[in-house]
Amino acid sequence: MVVARQRQRWKAAGCRCVAWPLVLCTLVFAGLPLPNPVFAQEGRRKLTSGPPPEYPALARKLNIRGIARVRFTITRDGRVKNVKEVGGSPVLVTALAEAVTKWKYEFASTENEAEVKFDFQ
Repeated sequence: MVVARQRQRWKAAGCRCVAWPLVLCTLVFAGLPLPNPVFAQEGRRKLTSGPPPEYPALARKLNIRGIARVRFTITRDGRVKNVKEVGGSPVLVTALAEAVTKWKYEFASTENEAEVKFDFQ
């Protein structure tokens, strides 16, 4: 009976010894930001809001991956206009172009041209 209690205590202590480092690692890594798949953006204006592009269902079904590129004009008030497809799979470029049209940039005194490359994985 005494041996059974000692085993239970050791098991409980062992679980705590394993659990605390796992909890600590989870808390440390949970605070880190996820890598942003937008790896290149030309232009000097800062993006203030905008959804990331959604991975198209057709591309997922056909296992299409790769980089899509678009060029666009940022107006003085931060809206996006004149989105032009530069390169990549047409399915992926269309998804990127749709997302970019919803983006907002900071205000500026002039219009700017920008290019975005997005890696769909």
